[in-house]
Amino acid sequence: MIERRPELADQLLGRSDELARETARLHLDRYPQIAARFPGAEARCAEDGVFHVQHLAAAVSMGRPELFDEYAAWTADLLAGFGIEGDELGRHLRTLAEVVRADLGEDAGGIISQTIEDSLATLPEGPADQRSLLIGSRHHAELARRILDALLGADRHLANDLVIQAADAGTPIQELYLDVFQPCLYEVGWLWQTGKASVAQEHFVSAAVQLAMAQLYPRLFTTPRISRSVIVASAGGELHEIGGRMVADIFELHGWDSHFTGANTASQDVAALVVERGADAVAISATLPSHLPMVEQMVRAIRETGEVPILVGGRPFNQAPDLWQVVAADATATDAVAAVHTAAALVDAA
Repeated sequence: MIERRPELADQLLGRSDELARETARLHLDRYPQIAARFPGAEARCAEDGVFHVQHLAAAVSMGRPELFDEYAAWTADLLAGFGIEGDELGRHLRTLAEVVRADLGEDAGGIISQTIEDSLATLPEGPADQRSLLIGSRHHAELARRILDALLGADRHLANDLVIQAADAGTPIQELYLDVFQPCLYEVGWLWQTGKASVAQEHFVSAAVQLAMAQLYPRLFTTPRISRSVIVASAGGELHEIGGRMVADIFELHGWDSHFTGANTASQDVAALVVERGADAVAISATLPSHLPMVEQMVRAIRETGEVPILVGGRPFNQAPDLWQVVAADATATDAVAAVHTAAALVDAA
């Protein structure tokens, strides 16, 4: 852990568009072959630059430079899927550090440069050859593979039939969520990242999985209630709501009354709902490091309304297990089932 630099993060975010545009211009001036190969390259480079800045801002704001490592690896694999390999990402990021130094000063430039270099040093020599999540000994792997194959072929009806057949045959709903739906979503995300699935296919699979989850709701809500309630929220700016929805549903499965606020809900609105519903606990999810400052903001807003246990989860918290302390939450959980057990323990201890 290094010193947190929220003031630098604010500067980066406030200047993200300008920093990204200047980086794109300078980068393509130096490497004109990129512009020649990809029409509209400057606009795309500037768009990518904004994401780079947002993730760098999160890393320095949280004092966790390693949060940029996974983003750099993800971006390298994404570029490789478009046939952009070698040190292209490194050149772009180093140009960004140079622009930050010129715009925000030597101190800021040094911090960003060191963060970038440390992350680039963690990258493998070539693109990741990730083993499929849907093969091998994983529980229900064959069912997950059949469902994903159906969805990649745009056969939503077959996928839905497979889900209902499995549920009718006695497959627990919790296992369908964690061992079928979740791996399918991770797998299609990886396929898109590596250029093996289109954006349209990824969106179709995500929507179809949400529909399959909805079909199970009549079974989900038959669980006896235990007189406990939880607010499940996604940090402001978070547009991926399936993870949060899964967490809320697993709470319901364990007898809690869950209230899912959906994607991109303002912190003050979540805090007000906690009071209105008299919630026993709050669970906040984040899928990207760039959303961590908003998680911290949401925690502060909830704290101002009173004392209620708050747990956080998502990929950034799995990557840095003690990050929950940085955002001033009460605990973290690695998955939806762990979230239920952790929340119960926090409520019991309150």
